[in-house]
Amino acid sequence: MVLAAFVWNCKGIPTDAPDVVPQGTEWVRRTSGTTASLNAVIWTRSQFVAVGSEGTILTSPDGIVWTSRTSGTFQALNTVIWTGSMFVAAGGGGTILTSPDGVTWTEHSSGTSAILNSLAWTGQQLVVVGWDGFIATSPEGVTWTERLPVLGRKDSVNGGRDGWLGGDDLYSVVWIGPSAGSGTGKLVAVGYYGGVLTSTDGVVWKEQTSGTTHSLSSVVWNGHQLVAVGNNGDVLTSPDGVTWIQHQRVTAVLYSVIWSGTRFVTVGHDGAVWTSSDGSDWTDHTIASHPVLYSVAWTGSQLVAVGYDGVILTAP
Repeated sequence: MVLAAFVWNCKGIPTDAPDVVPQGTEWVRRTSGTTASLNAVIWTRSQFVAVGSEGTILTSPDGIVWTSRTSGTFQALNTVIWTGSMFVAAGGGGTILTSPDGVTWTEHSSGTSAILNSLAWTGQQLVVVGWDGFIATSPEGVTWTERLPVLGRKDSVNGGRDGWLGGDDLYSVVWIGPSAGSGTGKLVAVGYYGGVLTSTDGVVWKEQTSGTTHSLSSVVWNGHQLVAVGNNGDVLTSPDGVTWIQHQRVTAVLYSVIWSGTRFVTVGHDGAVWTSSDGSDWTDHTIASHPVLYSVAWTGSQLVAVGYDGVILTAP
């Protein structure tokens, strides 16, 4: 249940820009053709791709009509991204799939049986993170190299392998471009117990302090700041992945957050939809039918949210 999404440049966005979910917006349920949970959805400027449990992959040109694609796996797929030339999806059992078009998919070995939760693309390499602190990198999505970042934190409740936080789970990873106050970019991963890791190369990782012990489920970059959300309604912001500010929690379990170009949009349990222009003040747009939403994508004019039991909703 992890989010990957296209991130728009936020420079010059007016503070009074209209909300992407105006009050009174009606969400329309679309026919997905599946009861499998849909864990992630992205928009590539030409099509949506959604992935989910039982190896489910769906594509759509408009968010309304969806077509099932053959993935070749029955493992749950938790994340999907578009690099500009290739789709990459990842999920249970260390599953990695690639596709040039969202239609034909090829499976590759990740070298692990860990559940994989999130992918990032730096422009030069792919990074995947998952359970038990698993991190791996790949130049092309085919050959993967596992990375062991830092030793575990003393108060970690998990033991075992020499991974970060003693092997605690990582739920989301994002790439910050070189504009983030330095000449080099940075990867930021978040996860269990409020864990945050940063890396400039995907190989050497450093643990940061988030200020919360609640799990962080998703993190996004909008061009000048990070926003991370969690399953206890936590909302945190950071300019660089190192220094984090906690904001007043929202009254929802949050699974995913994206940047639309003018607003952060986060979705979660019981129909939770919240928006914010700055990451600190949030507006509640909870859907009355209370669907469980795991991911959301924005086209520039339309939101598409997906979730439990094959739910797909569009607005406006």
